[in-house]
Amino acid sequence: MSTNTSADDTKTYTLKPTHGKTVRFTGQEIASASGRWVAGRDQNRWTDLTLYRTKGGRYILDIDYTTQWQGEQCSRQIYVCDTAAAVVGQLTSEEGELGRLDTELLQKAAKNDPAFDAVNTELVE
Repeated sequence: MSTNTSADDTKTYTLKPTHGKTVRFTGQEIASASGRWVAGRDQNRWTDLTLYRTKGGRYILDIDYTTQWQGEQCSRQIYVCDTAAAVVGQLTSEEGELGRLDTELLQKAAKNDPAFDAVNTELVE
């Protein structure tokens, strides 16, 4: 990833996925979560999640899988999403569940963007 800082506290990011087009945008990182350390132990396989909000109001979800095992390949996926709900959709498993790391990312995002608070909260009457 490469970044260039601009005067209004945003940066220009260039993200290169394993497959597909490079994604370049100007915006801010609004949340990140890492599976590198779990229960105080360093992992030899992990996922890093980073969420950005572009200057135009879209979201970029960066899913970076790292392995230290010989013979396994690291991978990186970049998703461009129009809404917070679309980000949640990318993180949700086929069984309709969010993992620990996904939940951590969304909770952090909710502190920086009200749209994530709305999709991360269930209203019960």
